[in-house]
Amino acid sequence: PQPGKRLYDMANRLDNGQEWQVERDAARLAGHGIPNVVIVQASDMSPADAAAFANDIREAWEVESSPGADDGLVFLVTVDPTGESNSFPVLSWGENALPHFGVDHDTSAQVSTEWVEPYLLSGEIYGAVDYGLRRLIYHTIYDPPPPASLSNAQETVASVLTFVAPLIAAGFLGGAIAHWRRPRHHQAGMVWTLVSVWILPVVTIAIAALAAWSQSEWASLSALVLFATTAAEWVRRDPRRHGESSQSARLAGSDGVRS
Repeated sequence: PQPGKRLYDMANRLDNGQEWQVERDAARLAGHGIPNVVIVQASDMSPADAAAFANDIREAWEVESSPGADDGLVFLVTVDPTGESNSFPVLSWGENALPHFGVDHDTSAQVSTEWVEPYLLSGEIYGAVDYGLRRLIYHTIYDPPPPASLSNAQETVASVLTFVAPLIAAGFLGGAIAHWRRPRHHQAGMVWTLVSVWILPVVTIAIAALAAWSQSEWASLSALVLFATTAAEWVRRDPRRHGESSQSARLAGSDGVRS
């Protein structure tokens, strides 16, 4: 490999302007964290032999961000000397290259199938190489990174919350509904008031935090139910509502005395 060089057009299919543009886009892709080398060769290699050749180049040339990182890409286009319609691409990724932000193995295969191969079938070598690079850049910039896999602890908590969180939410919601139907000064209502003031908010925050950490959908829905129950309780205990109700009762009593 030559220092600072990323494109090797051994088939002489690109002019100077096209080479400059491919070098520029290959550098942009490297700037987004994917070290790469682009090779265009004229050969009668089979796809399997070309894939092995690309892997050998990636390892021998150490196409990677740092020694041993194994996170680079060799973008190899093999042009059949007997006819460019038989050309095909190979994208050789390092073991640790993907996923990288929005680029994973499925995205790489999609870029190759939908962008690179159609250009090659029409004999447009430059279009295949440069648009392939640009699509990889696009997915690196704009696609969200894949979610990290859950740890064993997260999976365990999520499994427990799937059953426990809905039961807790249903219990508090049922308690709230039963309280709302009782007379205001009922003895059981006094106990529920203490529960709703001190325990319900703590449980709600705890379930919401565990739901976010374990990525449990059922726990997230349960947290929403608990938040709604907590909010309804706060509204019912709002002193302004009780003050307005008491004032209305006093006014009604005054009217009765006058009459």
